[in-house]
Amino acid sequence: MKKLAWIAAPLLLLVLAAIAILPLAARYYAEAWLRDQGVEEASIGDIDFNPFTGVLRIESLAANGANGELAEIGLAELNLEWMQLPGRRIQLADVAVSAGRLDIERSADRAVAVGGLRLPLENAELDGAVPSAADESVWGVGFRTAQIDDISVRYRDEALESTLTLEHIGLDRFATWAPTDRSRLTADLRLDGARLELEITGAPLAAEPRIAATVAVEKLQMAKYLALFDVPDVSEVAGVLSLDLDATIDGRQDRSLFASGEFAVELEQVTGTLEPASLEADSFAWKGDISASVTSDSARPAVSGSSALRIGGLRISHREKPIRLLTLNEFRLEDAEILESGEMQIGRVGLDALELLRYEQETEPALTISKASFRDIGISAEAVVDIEKVIIDSAVVRAHREKNGSFRLVTETVDDIGTMTRAAAIEPEPDQTDGLDEQPTDGTATLFRIGELDIRGPSRIAFTDETVVPAFSGQYTLNSFRLIEMGNIDDARPAQISFDIEQDDSARITGEGDLLLFADERAAELRLDVKKFDLTQISPYVPVYHIQRGRLSLDSKANVKGNQLQVSNLVEVEKLKLSGKAAGEKDMLGEGMAMPLDTALDLLRDSDDRIRLELPISGSLTDPEFGTADVLRVAMQNAMQKAAISYAKNALQPLGTIMFVAKLAGQASRPRFKPLAFGAGDDDLSGEATAYLDKIAGLMRDRPALTITFCGVSSIEDLQYMRAQVVSPTAETIEAGAEAPEGSDVAPVTALPTFDAERIQLAQSRGNAVHDYLTGKHAIDAERLFRCRPEVEEQDGDGPRVEITL
Repeated sequence: MKKLAWIAAPLLLLVLAAIAILPLAARYYAEAWLRDQGVEEASIGDIDFNPFTGVLRIESLAANGANGELAEIGLAELNLEWMQLPGRRIQLADVAVSAGRLDIERSADRAVAVGGLRLPLENAELDGAVPSAADESVWGVGFRTAQIDDISVRYRDEALESTLTLEHIGLDRFATWAPTDRSRLTADLRLDGARLELEITGAPLAAEPRIAATVAVEKLQMAKYLALFDVPDVSEVAGVLSLDLDATIDGRQDRSLFASGEFAVELEQVTGTLEPASLEADSFAWKGDISASVTSDSARPAVSGSSALRIGGLRISHREKPIRLLTLNEFRLEDAEILESGEMQIGRVGLDALELLRYEQETEPALTISKASFRDIGISAEAVVDIEKVIIDSAVVRAHREKNGSFRLVTETVDDIGTMTRAAAIEPEPDQTDGLDEQPTDGTATLFRIGELDIRGPSRIAFTDETVVPAFSGQYTLNSFRLIEMGNIDDARPAQISFDIEQDDSARITGEGDLLLFADERAAELRLDVKKFDLTQISPYVPVYHIQRGRLSLDSKANVKGNQLQVSNLVEVEKLKLSGKAAGEKDMLGEGMAMPLDTALDLLRDSDDRIRLELPISGSLTDPEFGTADVLRVAMQNAMQKAAISYAKNALQPLGTIMFVAKLAGQASRPRFKPLAFGAGDDDLSGEATAYLDKIAGLMRDRPALTITFCGVSSIEDLQYMRAQVVSPTAETIEAGAEAPEGSDVAPVTALPTFDAERIQLAQSRGNAVHDYLTGKHAIDAERLFRCRPEVEEQDGDGPRVEITL
């Protein structure tokens, strides 16, 4: 026994010495290893290891790198269960790390330093193989509990500098040899001051793993992290992120994967830049649920889910010009669903207080919409868009045409967007396209349908045009606008349109009809009704004339079939009054008419100062000349002239007709009535003449603006009559100045009377008879009757008469 005691005592002392020296040796070799891995300075305050309990305790570990990287651990403690080692299991009952700091830095050459350690570590070989839990030759690792408290991790590279504070991380029950046991990981973190909470439960190493995760982020400043994503033409993105996520992931042995979850994402103070525009939003809130599955035989994931989205205070501005492209008080997307088939269904999209296109220094945008709602939207996997109903409340459209003829605000915006689009569509170099799949295009347009578009009043349209003098300015109120079944899904189904517009609370414009726009042969039937439209507003567009007064009513029917257009118009103009513009302007309306414009208008005006006429227009839409103003001008001339002549003829029938005298130099011909016939040498009105004048008087009563000119004519018949009264009918005479025939015994007369004065007086008397009859019997205002200089004819003509012209 004594011998054994003498042998055991030294061994015990040796073991105790080894136990005492082991922490010192461990500390020495740990510090040396850290320096071998690139650490400039390394120190460990204390290492305490109890082989009986398996507790290893390290205090005050510090390591400094060459660039000032720092790794510090105030306390690290682990409890190793020795009894598990014979079974090739490293079982740690408890692991705790607290009060530390770790710097991670990535240099430009992509080298990574962790607390001074340069990665990859020397003599560290990782083949990437994942050991199987069933492989007994592989050591297993397990934890009963592990926790990390109060550790600060600082990361820095060329693009990002960030601090992650590990306030608490806890791991319960994890072991590689028990893959079906459920583990739980919880984490309370702060990323640059923003709170992050994480909880994961499940069996990630099981043959059919199931994991449930909860993630919460509160007010994380996103600017520095979004800058890490290199998206073309997108930069300077920022915002404050809050997130709540509950997700479940299920795996199968056939490598199928199923995931589902509920989420809520909130962004505040969102800003970003998309060339050439900048974006701001006060808030962005998106919540919903989503499910996804990937199977071994599926070509792509099957995704389904529902969500709702709200964006508040959205503003999009031009980056280089003082133009606000869009302002939107609120955008709402509700009841949105994605089906596994790839189809998307949206219950409702709402817009509140939308403004489009406004110069920053101006208060009124080009378009304002108080509210808009899009309901029951379907988008198929083939990108077919079906919208059941669109409702727009209180829209205001403002169009301003500059003196150069452009709508500057719209033109600038469209040109800039076009420039951006062309720049983004630069074709790649030829050697960059090798191996790329070319997507064939067949030119098929995107299919769409709008079941009903309803613009509700009161909406307004304001138009200003500075290309004319004076500048035109018009205000119109849209009481209603409806468009039913618009789209190209069923190209044989016509769309139905109707609208109701008021001008300054006086004029009214209504229309309705059917439109077939997407069929191989276009077709349309439209009806337009205009009531009491103020013509003075369009006076700047009328050449030569100022419209001093006048109102238009119109009943129009248009028919389009293919390229052919047929339009019938019933036009009524009230109390039209024109005056001439500056001299030298070309008379685009009166040019080419067979009668003067004022004459035609006088014939058309009735006793109530109304002008009524039919105005047909027809032609081919593909004819380049059909779209010019000449088509309307010629149609207007023909309609006015036809209506004027038709009225006059009908008013005079059956006693008289109307015709045209020859044109004077540079002037249209003036219409004339059938001459009023007289007996030779007579100035009395016959019964037929008075009946004819009664017709003319009736025409003048119906057309208060009409004036007539009458000219008495003495013909050769009057001369013959007057001579017959003073010369014997049996006497042979020759005219004065003529020689008697040779061998004749007729005595020459010195001269036959010409009766010049008498004939002029006779012609004037005939005109006076017409004047006196119209003023006397019919009370026609003498100011509407114009005499002209009496005429005397020396050659054969139309006989004794009075010429009457308009």
